[in-house]
Amino acid sequence: MSAQSARAELIEDGVTGYLARDFDELLEKLLLAEELPRSRVRRRAAERFSHSRMAAEHEALYRRVARCYEAIDDSRWAADVGQ
Repeated sequence: MSAQSARAELIEDGVTGYLARDFDELLEKLLLAEELPRSRVRRRAAERFSHSRMAAEHEALYRRVARCYEAIDDSRWAADVGQ
């Protein structure tokens, strides 16, 4: 996976996969990926992307967005929601 990719946030380099800067490095890393312990990769995925963690992170995001709207004065808020 490209180190410049947005997916770089999903990969722990050397733990759950490998990141590469270019195609040649990607080919090298592909062979290394076969050696990663599948149980460790699966465990990390379960930890990072569990339903409870994802729900908690989405709730935290919604709360931050709500606080931003609270900071906007009432007239602008009403215009934003079409009132």
